[in-house]
Amino acid sequence: MYYRYGGGEGVTLCLYVDDILIFGTSIDEINDVKSFLFQNFDMKYLREANVILNSKLNKGENLITLLQSHYMDCKPSTTLYDYSLILRKNKRLGKDHLRYSQIISSLMYLASATRPDISVAISKWSRFSSNAGSDHWCGIDQVMHYLKGTMSYAIHYFGYLEVFEGYCDSNWILEADELKATSGYIFTLGGGAVSWRSCKQTILTKSIVEAELTALDTVSTEAEWLRDMLIDLPLVEKPIPATPIKCDNQTVITKVKNS
Repeated sequence: MYYRYGGGEGVTLCLYVDDILIFGTSIDEINDVKSFLFQNFDMKYLREANVILNSKLNKGENLITLLQSHYMDCKPSTTLYDYSLILRKNKRLGKDHLRYSQIISSLMYLASATRPDISVAISKWSRFSSNAGSDHWCGIDQVMHYLKGTMSYAIHYFGYLEVFEGYCDSNWILEADELKATSGYIFTLGGGAVSWRSCKQTILTKSIVEAELTALDTVSTEAEWLRDMLIDLPLVEKPIPATPIKCDNQTVITKVKNS
C-alpha cells in the first residue's frame, strides 16, 4: 500500500503483484498518478474497478459491498459443518489427495477474502490434506453446498466509522487426534469485517482459561498491526481511539479484572 498526500488532497495505491487499485480524494489527483505511472510502466487501464483479485465490488450510495458469488457453483445447502462429527486422521489409503488440496486452496481463498463464516470449517478440513479419507471429502462437499446456498452473503462497508473493534474466542480440544486448542478472531471497521482468522494455537494449553488467554494474545498482536496500518493512512482521522477487544469467557474476564 502506497499513498501520496498533501494540501488536503491525496491518493492511495494498493498493489498486489501486477494488479493495482487506486482511490483518492478527487478524480484529478487519481488521473495525475495514473499519468505518472503510464509514463514509466507498460500498463492497461481497466476503468472503474468492478472485480479485483476475484472479488466483486458493488458500489452504492455511501456503500461498498464485497462478494464472490461468481466463484461458487454446486447444489445449495444451509448447513456448513456438523459440529458433532469427531474428526480423525485417515489411517487408510487416501482418496485423491491432490484434488482435495486443490479444493482446499480454492476454499481458503474464499475464507480469506470475503467469507469469514467458513474460516473455522476450512481450518479444520485443511489439516487432512496430506491423506484425505471419505469423511473428509464429505465435509468439504458440505462446505461447497453451503456456499451455494449462501451465495448472496457479502461484506458491506458503510464508510469510515470511529469504532475499530475486535472479537476473539477459542475452543477447548474437541477432536480425538488434536493436542492444541483453536483460536479465532475478527475485526470490524466501517460497518464490516476487515480482518479475521481461525487457526490452531501454537502452544499447549492446560485449560480453557489458558486457551482463551492465548487467543487474546493472538488477537492483540493483530490489533497492533492493524492500528499501525491505520495510523499510516493519511485519510484516517487521528488520533485513533483505543481498540476494544471482546471476549465472552466469564472466568477470563474475572481473572483479568482481578487486581
